[in-house]
Amino acid sequence: MCQTNQGLKLISTEKNYLGKCIQNIGVAMKSGAGMEIEWHPYINLYKVNSENIKSLYDENKIKEDPFTANLRAELAVIATEMACLPSLACDVTKFFSQNFINCASKLSEAIKKLICFYEKENMGTKSLLNKRLAQEVWLYRHLLSSGNKVLLSHGPSASLEEFSKAIACFISIPMEGSSKVGESLTIQKDGKFFMGKVYDQSYFLGESFLNFILCDASIEYNSPYVKEFMQENGFKDVTIERTTSLRNGRKNVWIVKGVKA
Repeated sequence: MCQTNQGLKLISTEKNYLGKCIQNIGVAMKSGAGMEIEWHPYINLYKVNSENIKSLYDENKIKEDPFTANLRAELAVIATEMACLPSLACDVTKFFSQNFINCASKLSEAIKKLICFYEKENMGTKSLLNKRLAQEVWLYRHLLSSGNKVLLSHGPSASLEEFSKAIACFISIPMEGSSKVGESLTIQKDGKFFMGKVYDQSYFLGESFLNFILCDASIEYNSPYVKEFMQENGFKDVTIERTTSLRNGRKNVWIVKGVKA
């Protein structure tokens, strides 16, 4: 969220928000001054007819906003399922075009490589990470297909055990209901009381491991467009590297650097 004259506004409603910040700051920078950005893309999963998918990413959308990971929602879901639930890979060929399968397979391979990388970085075993992804993508698919919100006792930022229990007894809430996203509620159903927080598609995705890995998988594709944007806005010697931040000590973050020309 950001504060505007009209009150609070979702940053995600602004196109190329980070790019505009870079442009504004860049104008005031002296030649030779350095800019360093810790880049974790906002992700935009949008709906489109699967038959119309010709490429993994929409180049026009990336050029419009290179700092955002733009992916077709169904493609992202299927690719993630193919990566964490290999038994589903064969079923995909029965329902989708060859172009769609090729795109999903490419993203699926990127996700598999990242899972191996995360395991080496002690984020968890492949089995554990795959299980978490499978659970999240299952609930995200429900949110997409139903159009409802859900009440969860523990969200996707919780431990695997807590999240597993939460999705085993989540409550689906119609979108036209009075409940607000992010609020803690108590709902009575079948004589029992359920307590939790309300999630819609965006709020759930924002906290999820699914969001994290899809952003990470998109960075390689977006990087040339980010470099081009930086150069067009007066920066040279632009680099993008996964490293440890010298500012806050965070490991395995993507750092964009440039020097004002």
